[in-house]
Amino acid sequence: MLNRKNNYKQPDIEKIFNNLLNDGGSTKTLYLAANLPFSRTHKIGVSCEGYPVFFIQSSITGNVPSINLDLISVQYAQLCNLKIREGKSEQGTYTIFRLKSLDPDLVGYFINIVCLVLQKIGETPKQQALIDELKKLVDLFRLFSSTPLAPIQGLWAELFVIHQSSNPDYLIRSWHVTVNDIFDFNDGHDKIEVKSTAKPNRIHHFSNEQLHPNEGSGLVICSVMMTKAGQGLSVFDLKVAIEERIENENRFRLNELFAKTLGTDYYKAMETFFDYQSASDSFKIFNYSSVPAIDNDTLPSEISNLHYDSDLSDIEEASASYLSEHELFMGLR
Repeated sequence: MLNRKNNYKQPDIEKIFNNLLNDGGSTKTLYLAANLPFSRTHKIGVSCEGYPVFFIQSSITGNVPSINLDLISVQYAQLCNLKIREGKSEQGTYTIFRLKSLDPDLVGYFINIVCLVLQKIGETPKQQALIDELKKLVDLFRLFSSTPLAPIQGLWAELFVIHQSSNPDYLIRSWHVTVNDIFDFNDGHDKIEVKSTAKPNRIHHFSNEQLHPNEGSGLVICSVMMTKAGQGLSVFDLKVAIEERIENENRFRLNELFAKTLGTDYYKAMETFFDYQSASDSFKIFNYSSVPAIDNDTLPSEISNLHYDSDLSDIEEASASYLSEHELFMGLR
């Protein structure tokens, strides 16, 4: 069972930032900063507004333009005066990567994802490598200003299925890329479609295509009954819990798809919680062939884009032997 808490992948670093924030003392010309546990060169600091700031040491030549967005700013090759929390002061040239938000969930998200990138690029990254990786981060946070691709409930259910799986890395690699994908998970052979409902009956909405995969593919429907709860878990809580169990290379993909799906709903998502235990107790997996569907052979060729509701309340669950025959499914239970 999960407990709702701000326990990001870099909890020690988030604690360091909070200590800096409590100490105060940053000005526009002097940053209060601290060393990162995993790096001899890069540092974390706090701006005079209380925003988290990373100081990334690298050799930058030429005029690399700064980036200034609503949530993120990047300044290359800046001469910085740092007051190190341990007591000494120093001056150095850094790339400054700043989040412009005080929201604790977004601060934790920022610290987590930047630390992943810093560990990837190493102590003294080459100029182009640094520019490329920071561009990915900028694009990631730019997604938080885009139109949401799916309701929060749908994202929560997909993250729940990933967290329930004994092989979350494989599911993340198979996770949908665009909102236009027919299925939520597709490994190139088999498919998983996740359906959720907050109503008392297990009735889900399908497109006809979602119940008629291509011949030779396996397909299961993961059904989650959801209940909003003030002390439940948010999508941020589920994302954090998943990150603790996956490989580094999949963490950025998880965060990218997370941001792309949430878009401008990220503030709303921080305040939306669902009962994890209730979802776990109600979680069922069905073979698509057992789900009531319209037979394509009886459908006039002039009809397309067909959608309908199917009641799965009395449908038998997929057998363990069927799930074990497909790599995409075998980790679901």
